[in-house]
Amino acid sequence: NTLGSWRVLNQDLPDAGRPAVDDSAWPKYGRRPGLIHKVFWLRHPLKISAALGGAKTGGSPVSLACEFRGVGAFRGRFYVNGELRESFSLDFGNSRREEARTFPVFDAFQPGEDGLLAFRFENLGKSPVIEHQQAEPGTYLQVSSRIKVDATEEAVTELRRLAVDLK
Repeated sequence: NTLGSWRVLNQDLPDAGRPAVDDSAWPKYGRRPGLIHKVFWLRHPLKISAALGGAKTGGSPVSLACEFRGVGAFRGRFYVNGELRESFSLDFGNSRREEARTFPVFDAFQPGEDGLLAFRFENLGKSPVIEHQQAEPGTYLQVSSRIKVDATEEAVTELRRLAVDLK
């Protein structure tokens, strides 16, 4: 389940991970040319239907799978509904590299449990990392992401029953 465009803010804003923050005026992030600012936020609403491909999603663990690519080092924070879920670092070195990460969103999703996903990134620059007031030229970050809903055992059993009924 691929996520569409994230909203991006190319500056720091306290509490931008909270759902109450209005991001309607933030531009949509389109992976190119990449995020090149010193501090930036990405936000995306999350809506998961009660069933995907005939399998019920209730009780299923939900995660966010991300592919990051860039140059330089970045410090990141991942939020769900304004709650900090994970602090992490990305270090691509001084040449373009990629890194995959998965972030937990819900341990047991309940239908109707919508959410807001948010990332705060700080561009630390190239190696060796030296404190800069602005983003160091030549550094950037690109993000692609998708939602993963792991089927519960009950949902798998129901799909198998449906498959047998179709034979």
